[in-house]
Amino acid sequence: MTKDLRLPDNARFLSTDKPETVIFDDFGVAIHGQGFVKRAVLDNLARTYPDGVRSLFNIGMLHTGVDGREGHDSYAPCSLDDMRFREYGYWALGHIHKRETLFPGDPVIAFPGNIQGRNVRESGPKGCLLVTVDDAQNVTVETRWLDVVRWETCRVDATGASDGDDLLARFRDRLSQLISDADDRLLALRVELQGSCRAHAEVSSDWPRWTSGIRQAATEFSNGRVWVEKVVSKTRPPEALVGDILADGPLAELSALLDDLRLDDAKFKVLCDRALDDLRKKLDPKLLDLLDDPDRLRDLLDQVGPMLMIRLNGSGSGRDDHRESSR
Repeated sequence: MTKDLRLPDNARFLSTDKPETVIFDDFGVAIHGQGFVKRAVLDNLARTYPDGVRSLFNIGMLHTGVDGREGHDSYAPCSLDDMRFREYGYWALGHIHKRETLFPGDPVIAFPGNIQGRNVRESGPKGCLLVTVDDAQNVTVETRWLDVVRWETCRVDATGASDGDDLLARFRDRLSQLISDADDRLLALRVELQGSCRAHAEVSSDWPRWTSGIRQAATEFSNGRVWVEKVVSKTRPPEALVGDILADGPLAELSALLDDLRLDDAKFKVLCDRALDDLRKKLDPKLLDLLDDPDRLRDLLDQVGPMLMIRLNGSGSGRDDHRESSR
């Protein structure tokens, strides 16, 4: 897509061979930066940046993962000392989509984050940093939120919930707070139900019904300003009920197998590949990535395990209704 975008006439590409300096005399500013000729950069570019220009306010622009960030591969790695040594007034960093100030002053070194979350892994407020420099080159940094749609994970404490309606009521209470915090923005939500409760049996035995109920409640409660991306169940039966279920030999064996799969990635992958082989042959290739995502498969395992226990033990309230609806 970027190959077809036409940049404004005043946009400038920086050299990919080495860092270069662009001076704006009218503003008393020197900007130092470098373009990237390839996608993966493993060299420490910060060490090759030029010294600051005396009498000007110096800004370093660098696309980097610095000394490492959780969930990111090494990218143009460097240290804070590498950047501070250049004696710039500000370092404007890119690459990491999470806002973070790495050094608070002399110089300020910061990731502003991206201006719009793209998925649930980029949740919370998103925007830019407004940097103001006075005549004495003192720096003030302010946050400006620019996101139009805000991603959030709505975690609902289901502990002690008596039934599915109780869970829905708790979801509405949590949703009310998230809507208030969103400052009139559209909300994209991943809903997670967590905790030990008697409602687990009823909800697990008719999962489509209750996920639809959560989506409908979100739409009605927000007047259409909330979209539920996914509903994830991390509930479990009360401990006393689990003890009764696992007292049975075959069910105890099944529980041990599920525990092994959670801890052994290799064994879990072998099972998934074998069980999903036929499904892979029938799916559109665009959907196959969903079957290769370890986190997604583990979410499914966490949902299926408790549901199997309840159904095999015959303890799920609403199971007769489920059988009737399946005929």
